Amino acid sequence: MTFELNELGEEFTKDLNRRGRFTIFAFSGKEESILDLVLSFEINDKLKSIANFLILKSQTVNAIRATEAIEEIVSQYKIPESTTRRAFQELVKEGILFKPEVLLNGNPCDKAYCYQFYGKKEILNSLSRNKIAKSNNHNRNTIEDQESIKSSIESMGLTLADIDAKKHLKDGLLFYPSLIPLQYLSLAPEKRNGKNYVKEEFSHVVGNETTGRYAIEAAAHDQVVTTPAILTLMALINLSIAYNAKMLQSGRYQEPFENKEVPIHLLDIIYVRGIKDSGQARIRIRNHIQELRETIYNWIDLTGIKDENMKDIFGSKDFQYIVGLKTNAEISPVKLRNGRIRTNPMLFFIKFNDILIDKLKSKRLLFTLPYKIVMDDPLIFTFYLVLRQMNRSRESILLRDIAEKMYYMNSTNKLYSLLKDRLEENYKAESNVFEDNDFVFDYNLCGYYLSFNKNPDGDRTVHLYCDHEEMIKHSGAEYNPKLKDYNAPTLPNPVYASAETVEEIQTREKAQNIASTLLQMYLDESTRRTLQYRRLLIGNKSLDVSAYTTNEELSVYSIIISQQFDIEEDVVDIALNFIKEVVKPLGYSEFTISMSKFHKLKAHLVDVHNLELDTIELINLTKHFRLKNMQLWYNEDYESVAKEVLSRITIMQYV
Repeated sequence: MTFELNELGEEFTKDLNRRGRFTIFAFSGKEESILDLVLSFEINDKLKSIANFLILKSQTVNAIRATEAIEEIVSQYKIPESTTRRAFQELVKEGILFKPEVLLNGNPCDKAYCYQFYGKKEILNSLSRNKIAKSNNHNRNTIEDQESIKSSIESMGLTLADIDAKKHLKDGLLFYPSLIPLQYLSLAPEKRNGKNYVKEEFSHVVGNETTGRYAIEAAAHDQVVTTPAILTLMALINLSIAYNAKMLQSGRYQEPFENKEVPIHLLDIIYVRGIKDSGQARIRIRNHIQELRETIYNWIDLTGIKDENMKDIFGSKDFQYIVGLKTNAEISPVKLRNGRIRTNPMLFFIKFNDILIDKLKSKRLLFTLPYKIVMDDPLIFTFYLVLRQMNRSRESILLRDIAEKMYYMNSTNKLYSLLKDRLEENYKAESNVFEDNDFVFDYNLCGYYLSFNKNPDGDRTVHLYCDHEEMIKHSGAEYNPKLKDYNAPTLPNPVYASAETVEEIQTREKAQNIASTLLQMYLDESTRRTLQYRRLLIGNKSLDVSAYTTNEELSVYSIIISQQFDIEEDVVDIALNFIKEVVKPLGYSEFTISMSKFHKLKAHLVDVHNLELDTIELINLTKHFRLKNMQLWYNEDYESVAKEVLSRITIMQYV
């Protein structure tokens, strides 16, 4: 459906054209006939009051600007502005209002948005549809929903197994600073508030001097990106990296993001976000994705000095994180028996901005961040990022200096109060933590030991000590004791777009052939159908390959196979990694056990219970764990899991 602005008259149109982006309500004059129908909807009183106001307004004017309507609603009904803005979206969802495409002289008008009321026939259909929807669990996945997802995947030439890439997620979240500038977190509201435009000015700082000013604006149709949506963006980026890594390793892709549409399942997003699956959680994630799709960022130079750290993101006008979005509900909608369409978007085909994709592909190394910090709280996430960027090992830092780097908009005292409350809740240091001269550290932020103090001038300070090894291990990166302080919280980028030579292509193909030969001719048949591992019988040795086989173990295997068959070690190593891709990690539902958590349990059994198990023994003892035990393991309650392992050993001894 379309709406031509010129229908409102030349004077009204000219007045609108003098403005920036605007939203209007356009009326046909027939809205009064639907009033009784609208009031029969099972919606709250505020929605009914707002719909009633708009219908009454339609009897006196043919259009009204949304800002004017909001002012009158706030004045007459005492409904807050943010609630009123959300109400407009609710009326769209209920099928009472719709948003036509706006035209000016027959051409699309990008800066204008419009709401109109549906006619009586459409309202009746919506009323019936809503009653049906309310009688069913809208978030329950039915057989029809599963078929919709399967059909959507197949339309892309994929299978359900192809899109399951959780195994390729790292122990830490992969990140690069310019992907999500801290200014974006500063701009973003903490929750949905109906604001569709925000703008803030920032300083360009070189050394200790402010050399210029610039502004960033974010605009959307309904709601600008919120801080929880940015955390969801982190999950989407990591899931897209994992998916592309899987496609590259399987040989389905020859280069990363070969197909720029990345299939991501809603439950995988919830898994990475670390939140409990529920109807409300699904709604929030869908809202986050819509915010990321709609919000447009623009960088405005105020003094002629461009910020080098921002130029990649702001190199183009109207930057959006997500430039294309489809769901299974659109590609393969579910038709109910009565002919109605049921929408339950569970699978998203997301196309990121080319700038973001190019940035991801160009970095040989990516930083790693602890899941807990990133997904726990946006303020703590920003605070942690600044500590990482400052790269201090032991120092007292003015809190106001940290606030500046966080682009924090409120007072230092407010920041202190919020940080203290949130650190108290989740990051209290153990009582026996080491002391540093006169300081006792109160908090441990994944390797950053912190306490708040005041200097002689009365300024708030953060006394900091970074335990380098602990920080790196918490981040999900690998720590090499031989490198000591030269270790970094980084991992190789799985989607780094290095040009593959003819020799590299030949090596990969040779490795694939070796992997096939090993699995066909040297496999212990008793492990062929085992999900978690494969056993290769090479000479008089048994080589077990699982998701938890370390790189060091694979190197030893490579030497054995290389000597047995006179094949290059590096080619064998690649072949063994192909085999490693075939097996599954332990897990139940969304609780997948990572390499580090598996080996931490092994170490705990040795250190606390003097029980040494090899990898396959531990897999066999735990592979039938149900939800409770896998959840305990996933949450790193190693003692509880160890007791369960010991009880199973005892049972086996008596069998």
